[in-house]
Amino acid sequence: MSRARRDANGRRGTVLAITLMIVALMTMTAAAMLFRTTAEVTGAAAGRRGEQARLAAMSGIRQAISILDAPADTPVDIVDNPDLFQNQRVADHGTAAWYFTVFAPAAEATDAVRYGLIDEAGKININTADEETLANLGLDAERVACLLDWRDRDHEPRSDGAEQAYYASLQPIPYRTKNGPVITLEELLLVKGFDASVIVGEDANVNGLLDANEDDGNESFPPDDADGQLDRGLAAVATPISYERNMSVDGRPRININGEESELRKLASETSLPEQTVEFIRTVRKAGERFAHPAQLLEMRATVPADAVGGDERSRRRGRGSRRGPENVTVTSGVGTRELPEVLDRLTTRSGGSKTKVPGLVNVNTASANVLAALPEISDNTARQIVDLRDSIADEQKQTPAWLYAEGLLDADRFRQVAPRLTARSFQYRVRSVGFAWPGGQFRVVEAVIDLAGERPRIMYLRDLTRRGLPTAIDVDELTGAVMP
Repeated sequence: MSRARRDANGRRGTVLAITLMIVALMTMTAAAMLFRTTAEVTGAAAGRRGEQARLAAMSGIRQAISILDAPADTPVDIVDNPDLFQNQRVADHGTAAWYFTVFAPAAEATDAVRYGLIDEAGKININTADEETLANLGLDAERVACLLDWRDRDHEPRSDGAEQAYYASLQPIPYRTKNGPVITLEELLLVKGFDASVIVGEDANVNGLLDANEDDGNESFPPDDADGQLDRGLAAVATPISYERNMSVDGRPRININGEESELRKLASETSLPEQTVEFIRTVRKAGERFAHPAQLLEMRATVPADAVGGDERSRRRGRGSRRGPENVTVTSGVGTRELPEVLDRLTTRSGGSKTKVPGLVNVNTASANVLAALPEISDNTARQIVDLRDSIADEQKQTPAWLYAEGLLDADRFRQVAPRLTARSFQYRVRSVGFAWPGGQFRVVEAVIDLAGERPRIMYLRDLTRRGLPTAIDVDELTGAVMP
C-alpha cells in the first residue's frame, strides 16, 4: 500500500475517533441536561407539593382563628372536636386531595390524641411564677435559681444560679444572659441546667403520644424510663406567653379600688354591689389602707379610726354606745358567696385601665390537676377535686374563679391567698396543624400561637415542625367530606 493511501486511512481513522468522541461528549451532555432537567422538574414538583401541604396546614390555623373569633353567644367545643379539626378537606386536584388535622395532646396521660387547641392559660407562666411554684413543677433548686437569674434584670447570681459571668465563659461560643422574660420554652435551652429532657421530656416529636421509641429505655432516641407513661416535660405544664387585659367579662374597664375618690364613686354607679361593700371600700381607703387584690374583700373585717367611717354607718355605730363613740371601730365588707363573682369581675387593684396587661394567671376552668397542684395554695387532693367537679358547674357560674369558694372547695382564707393567681378566661391558644395529601403522603406541620387579647385575633408565634415527623397516623377511612369554602 502506498504511503499516500496509508496517510489517508490514518486521517480518516483520526476523524472517526474525534467524531466518536464528540458524539460521546454530546450524549453525555444531553444525558446530564436531561438528568438536571428531570431533577429540576422533580424538585419543583416536590416543592410545589410541599407548599400545597403548607397551605393546607395553614388552613387549619385559619379554621382555629375563625372559631375563636366567633361571637361569644355561639360556643364551640375547641378542646376535642373531630368534626371541625380532624381530616378536614380543603382542596381536590384530581390525583390527590389535601386535608388538615389540628391535633393536641390528651388532657390526661393517655395514648389518645384530641382534635382541638391547647389553652396556654391552663399552664403555669414561667415568667411570673415564684420560686415555690417553679419547684412544684419539678425543677430542682439549681434550675430554679438559674431560670430566675435568666429572667431578672440584675447581674447578681443567686447561690445556685448563673449570671453573665457564667455565660461569658462558655466555649466555643459565649453569649449574653437575657435579663428579661422568656419568649418561648425552647429559649430555656440557653439557660444553665436546661436541656431537651427538661423542656419536652420523653416526647421528642412533641405530638403528645407515647410512641414506641419513647418507651424503650435506651434502645433508641430519646432516652426514656420505659414505664409506659409519657413524660412531656415543661411543655405540658408551662408557658411563657399567657396574659389578659384588665377588663370585665363584658369588656368594661375595671374599677380600681386603690384609686382616687373619683374612681371610687364608680362603685355606686357602675356596680350592683351592696351599699355596705361600697362604704367599706371607701372607709378602708379613707383610713389610709390599700387593697392587695379584690379577693381580699371576701369576709373581710377591718379596724379603722372612727372618723374614717362616714355617713349612715357612723350614725348607726354611735347610736349603740356613748355619745362620744370609740376611737376605733370594726367594719365588715359584706362580701360573701353572692357578691364575690362581681367583686372579682368588676374590681381591680391595678392602675392603667383596661389596656393594662395582667400576665400569668392560671385558668381554673381549663388547667390540669398537675398545674393547679403546682400553685402553693392548692393541694394535690383539692386540685383533683376541682378538675372532677368543674364539668358539672354551669358556664355562667364559671365566669370567675368564685365558684371554688361557692362550692366549698376552698375556704375564705385559702381563696383569698390563691385568687391573685387565678382567672376563668383564656386569650392565647396554641394550634398545631398538619396539612397532608391523600393519596401521596406529602405533609407539613405548623404550629401557631393565636392571641385574642387585642381587638382582633393575631398570630403572635409561627413555626414549622415538619422535621419532627408526622405527628399522628392518618385515618384513611375518615378521608371523606366536602371541600371547605
